[in-house]
Order: sequence, then structure tokens, then C-alpha cells
Amino acid sequence: MNKRICSVLVGVLVFGFFFGAQFAGAAEPIVLKASCFLEKNQPVAAKAWAWIDRVNNELKGKVEIKYVGGPEVIPVFEQIEAARKGIVDISFTSGSHYGAQLPSANTFILSKVLPWEERKSGYYDIMVKEHEKLGVRLMGRWIHGGFYMWLKDSIKTPSELSGKRLRGHPTYDRFYKALGISSVTIQPSDVYTSLEKGMVDGTCYVMQGPRELGWTRVVKNVVDHPFYTQNNTVFVMNIDTWNKLPGDIKTKLQEITESFEREMVAYFVEENTKEYDLVKKSGVKSIVFSPPDAKRFVDLAYEANWEDLDKKIPDLVPALRKALGY
Repeated sequence: MNKRICSVLVGVLVFGFFFGAQFAGAAEPIVLKASCFLEKNQPVAAKAWAWIDRVNNELKGKVEIKYVGGPEVIPVFEQIEAARKGIVDISFTSGSHYGAQLPSANTFILSKVLPWEERKSGYYDIMVKEHEKLGVRLMGRWIHGGFYMWLKDSIKTPSELSGKRLRGHPTYDRFYKALGISSVTIQPSDVYTSLEKGMVDGTCYVMQGPRELGWTRVVKNVVDHPFYTQNNTVFVMNIDTWNKLPGDIKTKLQEITESFEREMVAYFVEENTKEYDLVKKSGVKSIVFSPPDAKRFVDLAYEANWEDLDKKIPDLVPALRKALGY
């Protein structure tokens, strides 16, 4: 009788082993939904897909990221809330889009060090904790490079910017105010029409995009003094989604992200140089200020933001400035 029971138990265990192995092998991958604040046809948006493709390839069978849409599906300034609520799991966004809810997010644009240096300096760890207040996990950076001021008419000094109307955005609105520029809210898809019809005198944007989107048919001048030397574009994950992921997947996602950040810096440094040459060949002229004016112009972009942060998060500012290379 005992031998018979033992035989049955062995049979059950063997069946269970093979059934379990078969089930594990047939387990469906974890599906994560991703959104982006840029339209899919935006030249720089393609780099978001590069990270998604890499995760899908390197974690094939374990994780599958599906893109659900951009601002046409979820309005730009609602995307962080969509990530917090779990409507999407991953959001490729901009710190300035939710800086009102999390003032420290406005420091991404003020960094004077590279992403991997931010991880060593402690900045990344500070920001991971800060983002937990919003119910999201900060993953990393994606776009690299500075912003440029694109103008319809040429100027010789920064003082000539006072009174102009430029397409606004939380990223540089404080800078505009310090320069006496009026900020006009315009959806990205309406920028060309607004420039063409004279609703605004120009806009600020990264190097890649204005030529491909046709804006340089209207704006024929670019101020050759980029500011915010590292973009504030980041991507985040819903905190509950992150916490539920197996440890090995978390580790792999972090490895992919850190490698991706280095690739993006190298990519954008090279591509921005190429694009600037194409921009100039298209007939756009560079505006170069005198050295003193150039320094004041760029310094003002940073300090206008730090002054605002001194009022909102005074206790955190010293640690952030130190971690960002000041």
C-alpha cells in the first residue's frame, strides 16, 4: 500500500514538473502601454521607439511594450497623470510638463553634467524619490542637446527681444519673462501656421525638427547660443507597475536605460551638428551676440529658473545645484 502511494505521489510530482515547465514556457509576456508627448512624426520622437524596440528585443517573451499614441490620444499636460493612474505604464514626457505639481522636475533642464554623471552625483537618486510623490518611477533621459531661439527677424542684442511674442512652453517661459518676451500658448501642430500668419515672432526648440517640419521656411534666423545644455525629456513608469515587475526584469530595464542614455548623447551630438549644417544651407542665418551679451543671455536662462525654485523648494535647491554641477 505504501509503495502504491509512493508511486502515485511520484507520478503527480513528475506530471506537475512537466506541466509547470510547459506553463512557464507558455507564459504570456508582461504587456506595458507607452505614450509620448510628441507626435510620432516628430524627428526626435523616433528615439523613444529605439528604447521600446530594444526592450522588446532584449526581453522578448518576458516584456512587450506597446505604443498607444501621443498627444492626439492623451493631451501633453495630462500624460503624467495618465502614468500615475496606470492608464499608461510608461510615459515619454518632459519635466516641465508637470513642474507645477513637482517643482524639482524643472531642474532637468538646468543640468550641467551628463546622465551617467547625474547617477554618480546623487541627482538621479534624489529625483527617483521626488517622482514617487507623483506615483511614478523615474527611468531615465532620452533626448540630448540644447534649445535654440528661432526668429523671423534678425536681432543684434538680447535687449531687442523685449516686446516680441514667441510660442511659449513651461520649459522656457521663465526665461521669456526675464527677457521681456510675451509667451503665446500654441499646440505643436499649429506652430507653422502661427509663424506664417504672424501670430508669433518665433519659437524656441531643439535643433532637430524645425527644418523637417517646415518652420524654417518662415523663421530665417537662429540664435547661436543654445541654452539648457541637457534636455528635460525623461521617461517614467507607473510606480505600481514598476513594483510588480520581477527583480531580473527591473535590473535589465535599468541596464538598457543606462546604456541607452549614453547612446542618445552620442547620437544627438552628431546629429545636431549635421542638422545645423543643413539648417544653414536652407537659408537660415546664425545670430551671434557679443561675448558679454552671449554670457548674460545663457546665464539668464538658468538663473531665472533657479530663482523660481529658490521660492518653491528652498530646502532642496542646495543639494540639487551641487548634484547638477554648480
